[in-house]
Amino acid sequence: MTKVCPNCGKEFKTPPSRAEKLCCTRKCSDARTKSLSTCVVRCQYIACGKLFIAKTYAHRRFCSGLCANRSRGYKVAVRCCVCGKVTYAIYSRRNTTKYCSVTCLGKAKRVVKWPTAQQLVAFLLKITVPDIARIYSVDPSTVRYWCRALGVVVPPARELNKRDYNCAPRLTNERKFRREDQDE
Repeated sequence: MTKVCPNCGKEFKTPPSRAEKLCCTRKCSDARTKSLSTCVVRCQYIACGKLFIAKTYAHRRFCSGLCANRSRGYKVAVRCCVCGKVTYAIYSRRNTTKYCSVTCLGKAKRVVKWPTAQQLVAFLLKITVPDIARIYSVDPSTVRYWCRALGVVVPPARELNKRDYNCAPRLTNERKFRREDQDE
């Protein structure tokens, strides 16, 4: 059986039992395998950007260990989506870093905007906690949490009808939870 070597282009003879044989010699076979399993890749480190040959199955991104190490510490400026403050993120995380702090992350994830302490006191003088919860489309326990966090004392429900000074809603000087976004 006569075949043509795909690597060097020479004709070679092979017995029918070895019909699956593609190349004329082991050397040609190795060269063909090497050419099929390599590709040209650009180094992902911004300061380098050099082209290099890599094995296709290795998924290499950097031309050397030095470029890989330098890219880990390379930082770029990223603007916070909430406050607009410029922070620095590692280059590999430049597309996923959106917020400058956990506080900004919390503000971005918050669905309902909190009322101020003065608004809560004004609401509590007129209506009950479940009514405030209906206005903001939240659970009454959420309104109670807001009151604790903002330092608003909520009178017990059974004493709301009396409307005396001791049970009226009021602001306290101490806050049980620190709320940085409410100080603005």
